[in-house]
Amino acid sequence: RNSELELLLANALADINTLRKLLHATPITKIQDAVLPTPTTAPLRQSYGRKLNLALGVSLESLPEVILDRIVSFVDPDSIFRLCHAVPYYKYISKAMYDIASEDALEVNSLWPTFEFPMNLRSFRKNPLHFLNYTRILKRHGLSISLGVQDLEYLNEVGPYLTPTVSVSCYTKSLLHVFTLLKSSGVKCVDFLHLMGAPRDATTTDWGILTKLQINVIDFEMGDSALFMSGLKNIFGLNALHIDRASGTDFETLFDCSSLRSIQFNHLSLESLPSIMQGIKKSITLEWVEFIGNNIPTRNAMREGIIRSNCGWELLTCLNDLNKPNGWALKRKVCSNE
Repeated sequence: RNSELELLLANALADINTLRKLLHATPITKIQDAVLPTPTTAPLRQSYGRKLNLALGVSLESLPEVILDRIVSFVDPDSIFRLCHAVPYYKYISKAMYDIASEDALEVNSLWPTFEFPMNLRSFRKNPLHFLNYTRILKRHGLSISLGVQDLEYLNEVGPYLTPTVSVSCYTKSLLHVFTLLKSSGVKCVDFLHLMGAPRDATTTDWGILTKLQINVIDFEMGDSALFMSGLKNIFGLNALHIDRASGTDFETLFDCSSLRSIQFNHLSLESLPSIMQGIKKSITLEWVEFIGNNIPTRNAMREGIIRSNCGWELLTCLNDLNKPNGWALKRKVCSNE
């Protein structure tokens, strides 16, 4: 995620400097420098009807709205209000945030950049227009909503207000129905899906909805989720899995996901290790497998298996590679072309 954010920031900075060049302004090296005026001796052209202050030079407000809209999406919760007060263009954001927060006394970090949609819909039902206005702002800036779905009625009610990208904690067992409602509400991507228990409808043979909705990361407790795991290969764009308390030996279908890049196992049972190692060795897409909270025998068995098989993976431990006190990981070795 850090590398993705750095790439987006670099692209935004490049866009800013492109516009600054058109305005005959010197380039900047950090996005926050755009807030400060910079001296210039060249005449400045007016942009998008906003008046430029020639005495102070080029400032953040002088940039086109498309650039301003992109910049604000990278602002953290601690800075968003200060930015809105410093730059009049962003006042509509702070006004909409105030309208939402005043209803439920919500904290800023639950509003921006990801809006945690309230599970209690009292204030939503009282002032739905405030929520409509705010979610439109989120869509405009490419931001997302996080929500906890307790039942299908809740999702039916809030569905029209959702952003194209959401994160979902699913407390209902009707998972495929949830996906269907998300899709019909205009959701295109579930960035993070947390499952509370095995889906009741996981035994269905109709997995078609999973091919129409991108799901990046799924977090679930294995329990009796073996049937659900068999359907993971149908999910479009599945990048990572977090599996809690995995046990048993039926993991073959887990490694059939063509887009899967990483798996995290929490409290893996020792009996599951051989079948998981077989799946790891056969996978051509996996790059990272992390183990959290396992005991020493499990780690030692893993080390011996890696050494014996010489399967192109290396073992990283908490002592030298990971900043986690009770975890280790397998990382695919990079093949040299030399």
